[in-house]
Amino acid sequence: MLLYVAGHIINDGGVDLRHLCNRAVYVNNIDISKYKDKFKDASLYV
Repeated sequence: MLLYVAGHIINDGGVDLRHLCNRAVYVNNIDISKYKDKFKDASLYV
């Protein structure tokens, strides 16, 4: 996912609203409980 966004930033000169909305929808659909321990280990869980 990060490489996809990086490609748009490099090749297209930036990320537009559609790309941001797509990423927001994707992030909202992730089951956070599955990754909770990894987030805590990386000090990313609040």
